[in-house]
Amino acid sequence: MARFKLDKKGVAVVCLWALVPGAAAAPFIFWQSIGAGLVFAALWLGMCLGWLPARCESFEGSVTLGEVRMSSGLLFKTSRRIPTRWVSASARFSTPLLRRCRCCVLVLSTSGTLAVLPGISDADADSLLSYLQGG
Repeated sequence: MARFKLDKKGVAVVCLWALVPGAAAAPFIFWQSIGAGLVFAALWLGMCLGWLPARCESFEGSVTLGEVRMSSGLLFKTSRRIPTRWVSASARFSTPLLRRCRCCVLVLSTSGTLAVLPGISDADADSLLSYLQGG
């Protein structure tokens, strides 16, 4: 059995990605009113710097002979179970910032769903992919 978690540096990059849409939307919300802009900025920063890192840190997964299990959650823990025979494709990509942190984004594709693992370390991704490919 192989276990994997999201890397701390990868989680920091994911939080930076989440800040970008808020920074793009903020001028339009501040244009409506200063109060709405301040509320939006406080909520968005709270989500990106408080809730999202805690949610990503709660993620844990394992792969066994027959299935990939993933679970995450702060208040309500959710679990996902994907039989390995249903994994039809995998994609692995990284940005320059993720490469510097030795992390990547791993996407596992099945006939009915996509499992996106942002910020997983390269070593965990290598072991997960080799396990899924039968090695």
